Amino acid sequence: MSFLPKHPVSRATAILWLSACLAVMVIALLQRDLYVNERGALAIMVLTYFLGFPSTHIAVVAIAKIKLVLYLKFGFEPDILAECLSLWVLSVVLGYAQWFVLLPWLIRKCWQLCGMLFNRSGASTHTGTKHD
Repeated sequence: MSFLPKHPVSRATAILWLSACLAVMVIALLQRDLYVNERGALAIMVLTYFLGFPSTHIAVVAIAKIKLVLYLKFGFEPDILAECLSLWVLSVVLGYAQWFVLLPWLIRKCWQLCGMLFNRSGASTHTGTKHD
């Protein structure tokens, strides 16, 4: 079972998109500020945010809510590395699902609906009789 699209152009686009996301994560992991718990290290994650926008906004909100619950209920605040990894994973999963699963499915359904509507209207207007 392949998670990549079957069409060659879609497959190449998905590989390029995943490579860009992976490059962002590698760059983020190479930053020294990440390991001294500096919040500025997460600035590179903005690129991942835009690669999967608008669904990655859900990831940002979810991570903020999880952090808030962890802090209020348990007094625990995850470090920047954990936040970076969880934000990246959630952003990549949601972005990939948006661009390479949901959007192609939606486009196929729209094409099917258009085909059905145009076939129906074409069949009802041509009855084979000539009216004066």
